Amino acid sequence: MPEKVDRSSRTPGLELFTIMETALILNVSPKLVSRWIQSGALPALKLGPGKRLVRIRRAELEAFIESCLMTEQRTPSAS
Repeated sequence: MPEKVDRSSRTPGLELFTIMETALILNVSPKLVSRWIQSGALPALKLGPGKRLVRIRRAELEAFIESCLMTEQRTPSAS
């Protein structure tokens, strides 16, 4: 059985999330998170051989959320 990772002992600037973890945090599909990464809207690190391991820094995720909130506030409602 895989061990649980204790994220509390990590350096805050190095906290990384997988695509699945990011999708769960944002309550969206992993496919949508991947599309945001491919489009450049959500910066991500590509690690390992072939750069197949994708990780999102906590700071980048927080900035992405802030930018989405700012865009939402600037967009007038359609009512």
